Amino acid sequence: MIRSLSFIRRGFLGIAFAAALGFGATQALASPQAAGGPGGPYCPIDEAGPYYSSTCSLGCAEGVGYCGMDGRCHCGYF
Repeated sequence: MIRSLSFIRRGFLGIAFAAALGFGATQALASPQAAGGPGGPYCPIDEAGPYYSSTCSLGCAEGVGYCGMDGRCHCGYF
């Protein structure tokens, strides 16, 4: 009885270890997200002019970013 419980316990620990390694592998192979800020992601151009965008603010040190007329994210105020 003790031997079978030990076998089951080692089996569960092996499954948990394999699952952790599988999760780490999927995270390592995932494509990174585009960084915000200057040279960051493209954004839709609005003909009314630049506009503040929460997507562009993600990579900015001040936490303020806007989408410029060139279709790219910029940090700061316009």
